[in-house]
Amino acid sequence: MKIVIKCLVIVCSMMILSCPPPGSGTSGWNPPVLPPASAKAQMPCGINLSGIADWSEEIPFKDMFRIVRPWNNENTSGLTLDENGWIVSLGTNASAEALWDAPVNNPGGDFVCLYEGDGDVDVDSPYGFITVTARTPGRIEFTIDETLVRAGGRFFWNVMITRTNPADYVRNIRVMKREYESSYLDDPWNPDFISHIVTRFNTLRFMDWQATNNSSTVNWADRKTPDYYTQSAGNTGKSAAVAIEYMVDLCNRTGSNGWFCMPHLADDDYMQQFAAYLRDNLNSGLTIYIEYSNECWNWTFEQAGYCHVQGVAQNLDPDEWTAWRRFYAKRSIEMFTIFESVFAGQTDRLVKVLASQGAWYDMTGRVLNYVYPDGTGRSAAQHADALAIAPYFGSDAHAAPGSDSWNLTQLFNYLDAEVNGLGTPGAGDTVRRWMIDNYQAFINPGDALDQPNLNLRLIAYEGGQHLLPLREADGEHDQAKLELYRRAQSDPRMYTLYKQYLTHWREAGGEMFAMFSSVGNWGEWGYWGLLPNLADSPAASPKYAAVLEWMDENPVWW
Repeated sequence: MKIVIKCLVIVCSMMILSCPPPGSGTSGWNPPVLPPASAKAQMPCGINLSGIADWSEEIPFKDMFRIVRPWNNENTSGLTLDENGWIVSLGTNASAEALWDAPVNNPGGDFVCLYEGDGDVDVDSPYGFITVTARTPGRIEFTIDETLVRAGGRFFWNVMITRTNPADYVRNIRVMKREYESSYLDDPWNPDFISHIVTRFNTLRFMDWQATNNSSTVNWADRKTPDYYTQSAGNTGKSAAVAIEYMVDLCNRTGSNGWFCMPHLADDDYMQQFAAYLRDNLNSGLTIYIEYSNECWNWTFEQAGYCHVQGVAQNLDPDEWTAWRRFYAKRSIEMFTIFESVFAGQTDRLVKVLASQGAWYDMTGRVLNYVYPDGTGRSAAQHADALAIAPYFGSDAHAAPGSDSWNLTQLFNYLDAEVNGLGTPGAGDTVRRWMIDNYQAFINPGDALDQPNLNLRLIAYEGGQHLLPLREADGEHDQAKLELYRRAQSDPRMYTLYKQYLTHWREAGGEMFAMFSSVGNWGEWGYWGLLPNLADSPAASPKYAAVLEWMDENPVWW
């Protein structure tokens, strides 16, 4: 069971090994030659993109102000802001700053800060990594010393406004490598992000870009636009989600299908407006996956409690836990209906997704079998196109007997049994068993769990390894497990496991698999990223290499 902590990325300094250390019991890691990015249509895997944040390792935009932290380190007291978040007046504040707690692998070199308006602006770092080399009104040229950044281990830096004229206030700040200055307006995307991630996968799941978990978004008017000063989540006065214009542009430029998650509080108008924008602006040859929120079964997220409260309030069932599941199904159907109406005559562009916990068969059955009270007698499954699960492996490794003293070989023996073991039908005791049971129970007729054929596709909204060194009672991580799990990410046995894992998915009847996740540092908050950062060679990550090779060897089979 995945928990909320997965959505965070830590920026602490941590050496990422590209091969197991001596004495680890392996023969060493010889990264394979990665296949070229092939035709998108033949790629069987999608990818969950990491959330937009100043501390993220992903860095999707050329203009790094797109990911900057909200003003004054999330404190806007005393500031007067315009509708796009730019500071009209400093008020009682002597200054205001936009801050990056940047990853240690942030690129160095020559940068430029551009801005409009009348004011005093500076670029600085308390660690001395930045040297301003030229300054004229509206333009600051500076360098970032990459050697010092890497040696220091952390990299706070900021754009500071110490004076702004309310009649012509400082606005439209942009920060980027100088080499991008001539291209960022026509193409806003970091080329490393495009080449390492976006071109490598068929479908982009925007769950974290939409800040779906614990979302407070209700109305379309609250959304961010591309003109808003930052696309980062946080207390910005607008929805935490990235502007839909950016998501659609990324899909269109790269030929990527888009997987979109509607906020759990979103009203019907929000969903209708969102659907209309996709209909009118997303390339008509691209597939649209549509899902209500994310993991509404997972009580670490506010959306689960919301569904429970609504299900009970609407009297969807005398049993409150059934009512909770029925509300998720009900609101999903209402969302599907809105999208089908907007896409009238072209609903073949849509894949309507119902999601569930992979090993919680009772949960899945109650969701799929819910009958919407519209007089048609159709179940939720008959309104949908796909059942999506998240068949993670390794989530319980930290609690396994004897795990406190495991070495790498013992850890991989455990993971091997979970990935390759068949387990007991109906028990869900291995990830391979989950895959088989979900297909046989809810997709294919004549199955061992005696459910009817629901004519759905089995897809994965997330998946991959789920090693997580949970905190001890005193609030500290188990440092031995932290190190063990980190070393496991660079071990060649992880490469083998990923290829076996995806092969079992195909053999079980699964189709499109959206890996979790794209780029994120490996450390105490988890090891979610297929790549730890964009600065490393893609071949340095065995799991990343395994996924790309497996896709090349297994083009779309459905």
